[in-house]
Amino acid sequence: MIFWDGRVDDAQRTIRRFMLKYHTSHVKGELVDPPVPVCSWGHNAARNMHEIDEIKATGLPLDTYWVDAGWYGPAGTRCADKRTVDWAYYVGWYDPDVSRYPNGMREVSDYSRKNGMRFVLWLEPDRAVVGSPAQTAHPEYYMNVEVDANSKMLNIGMEEAYQWALEMISERIREYGIDILRIDYNTGPLDSWRDKDEPGRRGITEIRCVENFYRLWDTLHERFPELIIDNCASGGRRLDFEANTRAIPLFRSDYLCYADVSPEGMQVQTAGLAPYVPLNGTIFRGNTDWYTFMSFLSAGVGLRMAQIEAALEDKALGAELRRMFAVMMKVRRLFKGDYYQLTPVTLDDRDWFAYRLHMPETGEGAVLSFRRENCPVNSANYLLPGLCPDKEYVFEDMYSGNSFKASGVNILERGLDVVLNERRSASVICYAPYPDDKQMPKH
Repeated sequence: MIFWDGRVDDAQRTIRRFMLKYHTSHVKGELVDPPVPVCSWGHNAARNMHEIDEIKATGLPLDTYWVDAGWYGPAGTRCADKRTVDWAYYVGWYDPDVSRYPNGMREVSDYSRKNGMRFVLWLEPDRAVVGSPAQTAHPEYYMNVEVDANSKMLNIGMEEAYQWALEMISERIREYGIDILRIDYNTGPLDSWRDKDEPGRRGITEIRCVENFYRLWDTLHERFPELIIDNCASGGRRLDFEANTRAIPLFRSDYLCYADVSPEGMQVQTAGLAPYVPLNGTIFRGNTDWYTFMSFLSAGVGLRMAQIEAALEDKALGAELRRMFAVMMKVRRLFKGDYYQLTPVTLDDRDWFAYRLHMPETGEGAVLSFRRENCPVNSANYLLPGLCPDKEYVFEDMYSGNSFKASGVNILERGLDVVLNERRSASVICYAPYPDDKQMPKH
């Protein structure tokens, strides 16, 4: 701990750089590139593979097929229907339902890779329903307290339980062909931990479980050097420094599950996570318009299958999604750089919201502005520190395609003007140092 005599936002950018370097998931020494996925469900093999065909037909730059919960359990459940809660009551079945996946999960994962997409599979190893194969085979590995959905917590702090979990997960990664392992954690463990503590040893169960939780993910990375772990935990409930060192949240909050998720809520989430969880993912939902989509922007934005099907049925919608995803693909790598909050962070629909991404190594960046529904202000001016005064920069409005050139000293002294004449509208302006050997882009 040291005294800080600079600006608060400078301190936050220092924290962000520290988090990116030391507490953000890396694969083979490089920062993870979050996937651009399509999120589906454990329906059945035929349907999953048909969905992969539909995804490819859209022409969207989607690189990952994601099978969430529901693929497991005995024959005859309703796990295949995500509108039910059967998926929660069959946790502890770690093999696919053979009536729906007669050739196993490998058939789907191979088909995904054949079509140029990585494969995500959901797993929840930290709890099992009482009477499930996992809990029945090793009741001594589970704690005494019953938690959500008639289940018990795995006592991963016990060495035997840890080794069992490690081998069980490793076997499924190999057998099922998992590229990205989605680890969920749908319960609160505190009562289970405290019940397991011996008198005078309050907290020791929690300590041992947390130690082996990190150890498990470390060992999986050692065994599978290209593995990406998706840190889910009911949508962002384990976003601690050490978990983020080993994994990345592809679904940063279960707020994304709700039909009334608002663009303004997503804007505020982006601002809140920026200093501490620089790389995270979202699944776009809501109205397919520029303002909403750009509010969901992150290092990795995905879609649901319903949006894929809609894009295939409506050519105009498909074209608009391709246009917006092209912008996302250009901007998302900038989340590996600095973040500047350009306006106060509020949910007030009378406010203007804006932030900036900047790569100090290359001088590239983007300014994202949002004029909310009842905001009376139609313009803003931003100073952009970090630009080189002696360089020329080209600025491109990603919505209109218009470009202009400006000197670094001009923007540093006078600022960048952004005009949004319509309420509930958004602007994305990308910039980069202007190469002297190229002609000025046309307006």
